[in-house]
Amino acid sequence: MCNKLNITPKELLQPEHIAQLQQNLNLNGQSIPGIRLDKHNNLAAQASITASSELVFNGFQPSGSRMQLDSSCAQLVAFAKGQGPTISITVFAHKETELTCQLRTSIKHENYTPDVINKTISLSVTAGESTLEFDFSDCSLEMQYGFICFLQNSDIELATTEQLITGTMVVFNKVHKAVSNKGKQTVPENSGLEEFEFWTPARRPNGQNLAIGISPAIHNHQATQVINGFVRPWLQTNAWVADLADPSPTLRLVWPETVTMRQIVLYFDSDFDHALETVLMEHNEDQVPYCVQTYTIKTDSGEVIAHVTGNYQSINKIDLVEPITTQHLILEFAHPSKNVPAALFEIQIK
Repeated sequence: MCNKLNITPKELLQPEHIAQLQQNLNLNGQSIPGIRLDKHNNLAAQASITASSELVFNGFQPSGSRMQLDSSCAQLVAFAKGQGPTISITVFAHKETELTCQLRTSIKHENYTPDVINKTISLSVTAGESTLEFDFSDCSLEMQYGFICFLQNSDIELATTEQLITGTMVVFNKVHKAVSNKGKQTVPENSGLEEFEFWTPARRPNGQNLAIGISPAIHNHQATQVINGFVRPWLQTNAWVADLADPSPTLRLVWPETVTMRQIVLYFDSDFDHALETVLMEHNEDQVPYCVQTYTIKTDSGEVIAHVTGNYQSINKIDLVEPITTQHLILEFAHPSKNVPAALFEIQIK
């Protein structure tokens, strides 16, 4: 930008320049919270967008596996503004005991620290397998991420799932020796710093989502999410996610009149929450399980604009050799796997 505008880096602080810098950073995947991509520069934002399916999130299907509750864990879910959910889960108890579940949120809606306990429910559990329900419907939630927390009890095992859905994850309240020996950041009084617990994800294959049921179901994976200007989760999932039962996940864009496009940019989920610090550390995967690998873009006449296989990148830029004029655009995706539905954060068309 400095070369292009013939200015110094310091001059980027001028309002008109810093705004453009933020847009450029977001377009290249920086994802600055609270700053949307400019819709005026995006032809996709002018289209009517429909999908062959939209995931209605009512929880995860159990896979038959279980996780011992040796440390407190929480399912992280994006909630809409309104009443809290009723949560169900199948548990196995080694002996008669008690399971405590909490609905937590952050005092700052945009944060991911479960520092507000909205409600605590403790239920008696008999030895063996049983299904429990925790009713949080009398809680009032804002549009933000919330935590369904199950407090540590080594006599309990929770049902888990192999399903992975964009915008959801499990976190654990564990000790991290590099930053804390108590699982919590404590600070000196009047220091101005915040005190909070550490709730962090585990490396796969550990850290499976919990096989919880959620009622009422959450509608936060609509097709229109792909033009809301955010390229990662923030307050909401900000992603369109197809239903796993949909054999051919498809997005269709229709404009009021024909438009001419020269570039199509797609923003996929390459799971920035999963630690990949260095290739020297071992990982059980050779590809990011959330990322769409195969897709086709075509016009309503059937003309194929792009067909991509083996994708592993967050941002796919399709620069058209010749500009295309059309009123319809069809994007067909393949689910990454039988346990992971196709998902897309954003579409930018110029």
